[in-house]
Amino acid sequence: MSRFSQQTIQIALAVVITALAAEAYTTSSANNLYTALSFQYQRIVRPSNITSVAVKFGVSSINFLDVRSQQFSVTGWIEASWVDGRYSWVPSAFENIKYMYLGSTTCWNPKLAVQNAMAGSISVEEELAFRIDSTGNVSTTLWGVFTVHCSTDSAYYPFDTQSCSIRVASAYPSDFVVLVSEGIDTSQVTNSAEWTLTSASSSNDTLTHSVLTFTFDLARRSSYSWLYQVLVPVAVLSFLGPCAFIVPPECASKLGLPVAVLLAEVLFAVIIFQDVPILGDATPIISTYILILIILSSIETLFTTIVIRIHQNKARQSSMSSITRVATALLTTVTCVCCDRKEAAASSSPTESEIESHVECAQATEIQLPEVKNHIKRRLSLKTISPDNSFATSSKENFQKGRHSRAWADTGTLCGRGEVRETAWEELARAMDRVFLIVFIILRLILTVVYTTQIKSGSS
Repeated sequence: MSRFSQQTIQIALAVVITALAAEAYTTSSANNLYTALSFQYQRIVRPSNITSVAVKFGVSSINFLDVRSQQFSVTGWIEASWVDGRYSWVPSAFENIKYMYLGSTTCWNPKLAVQNAMAGSISVEEELAFRIDSTGNVSTTLWGVFTVHCSTDSAYYPFDTQSCSIRVASAYPSDFVVLVSEGIDTSQVTNSAEWTLTSASSSNDTLTHSVLTFTFDLARRSSYSWLYQVLVPVAVLSFLGPCAFIVPPECASKLGLPVAVLLAEVLFAVIIFQDVPILGDATPIISTYILILIILSSIETLFTTIVIRIHQNKARQSSMSSITRVATALLTTVTCVCCDRKEAAASSSPTESEIESHVECAQATEIQLPEVKNHIKRRLSLKTISPDNSFATSSKENFQKGRHSRAWADTGTLCGRGEVRETAWEELARAMDRVFLIVFIILRLILTVVYTTQIKSGSS
């Protein structure tokens, strides 16, 4: 290395050391600067006629958003800065001190407060420090937990999105202090377990006082897990209600099924309503959906009781009115209950060989036909063959005629081809079961589709 290079390096090191020594901070120089800045300084006097204060809101975490109590809480800070010409000095006169910190007892501040705070306004405290540089720029930062009132819209719960605002204002009128927004700092934000911050914006509103509104848009994070764990079981459970109309009316557990479904839905509703908000600007659709399901289950229980009561009229040998006969005949025709009875009767009818053997035996011995199987005996009622109940006096042709016509039943009803049909109480009960089964399944399907459509449109 040449001698010239060594001399250059030594000179550069000397300059750096001299500069560092000149900028060294000493307590005496800081005391002198503080005395000079606070001399005849009145902190109640604002820096200028109209002081412009730049405000930035920073968010470090989303604590919670309680839709039921309409409270929104964040942890963050408020940065405020302005220019005070009384705080200016030449750094070289005070050993190159370019900035220092002062307490709020010796510095003017804009007296910022949160207007919509739940537990009172959050204002700048006395122990806050103000950073002042040599050009007169003053800045301060207020850290804290800000819990504010938030009007919520829970119509599309649990796929809802909420917008909450924090309103920052100055205690001075807008003629003296004007607040200017510098945006929202979300670079350090930590979302809560339930809500995610999707966007943030700010706006200025100047009336009697200058007010800055910092708006936070939040989306619920647990929407689909809540859907699969709670809503789907409720919807599946609701479709068990119409299954009560599949159970035969003579079954003892027919009424127990809709009652059990109704109680289960009420229990689910109590659990769900502990989380579903009942307050807000709109009623949650999920609340209306569950309420309608409970109403449908109650109606199903009522109609099941009516069907059982109608079926029991057969044992009481109650007679039908003419209007009831016409209405029930129409129901049995539409629901094919009479067709099912005909198919069941045809399957239980005797064969040709059985007919011939019984007729020949009766004519040869001139005695009454012995006992036959119960289903054949019920189908081939002796009233169908001859009025005097004598099977032996009937011919094969008469027997064939009776086979192709519908027998008079024990209830005194007739259901044949071309004749006027009168439906028994048993057939009426089964017809009503089929009608109610179809109607309530369709109603629940429509209700579920409408709810799903509205939720999807709201979340999008």
